[in-house]
Amino acid sequence: MGLKIDNNFENDNEIIDDEFDDVVETDTPVEADKAKQQERNVNNDDFDDEDDYITPPSQLRRRRLRIAFWAIAIAIIVFAFVKIVMLGRTVDEGNVRAFAISLEKKGFLFDSYEGEFAYENTPDSLIRFSVTDAKVGKYIYRIMQTDSVLLLSYRRYRAAMPWRGETKTVVYQALAVDRVTPNPAPKKKETKE
Repeated sequence: MGLKIDNNFENDNEIIDDEFDDVVETDTPVEADKAKQQERNVNNDDFDDEDDYITPPSQLRRRRLRIAFWAIAIAIIVFAFVKIVMLGRTVDEGNVRAFAISLEKKGFLFDSYEGEFAYENTPDSLIRFSVTDAKVGKYIYRIMQTDSVLLLSYRRYRAAMPWRGETKTVVYQALAVDRVTPNPAPKKKETKE
């Protein structure tokens, strides 16, 4: 048996050179990624600069602080507007002579006395009221036990707020008064003729 010698070395070298050229002509992975990114950017109409860099943590913190500051500032302004314009103004203020029908202390966060009174002349209609001052509430409770008439000074607001009690009517002062019976009309003196 004899060895067969292949004289096609030149042909083999050409094949190896072609494969080597393919490897050399191919870009490095980083350059290939950049080329693909540029192709995507050219094809993509809404080009976004945020993809080009990473925001440092200090800038993110500052951005979050600014957002938090403005959110708190807007919340304070809205709360102040609602409190002053919508809820803070009194609708009316006055005094009434009435009997205290019921009174109880209520509240979880804001304590108040809640009760009902009836007008002296028309005892059928009951009006609910709130008292935020503890001294006034205890005074009304003591006078209520004696079945006396109270002179109640009140303010009526547009809306009930938790720190003012559960009702729109807030009694801020109470005073016990004597029952006044109306004097009969004076009689005309008869003249002698």
